Amino acid sequence: MTSLDKPSRSVTRVTNGVLGFGHGADRDRQLVCSLQYGDTLVLKPKGRRTGVITLLLADLYTYGLKCQVNKTRLEKAREKLAKKREREQAARSRRIIRGGLKRD
Repeated sequence: MTSLDKPSRSVTRVTNGVLGFGHGADRDRQLVCSLQYGDTLVLKPKGRRTGVITLLLADLYTYGLKCQVNKTRLEKAREKLAKKREREQAARSRRIIRGGLKRD
């Protein structure tokens, strides 16, 4: 593994895939990812000098954790909503059987 102990060192890689149509003028371009000294990640479209995004790895990790938590919360909320709909449907069908609710 390449160590990043000097400010002049960085590890640069190019992605296998290309950007899609949602990226405007940068569509059909690969991404260049550089891990630089100071725990910094730099992203930019290949062949462009503008559009450079610089991220601290700690910030990227925090963002990933937040996304994971939000995904878990959403799944739990969907399960809770599905159970609620089942209860409401069961109550509705009981009322239909008793004759209290007219069918359309």
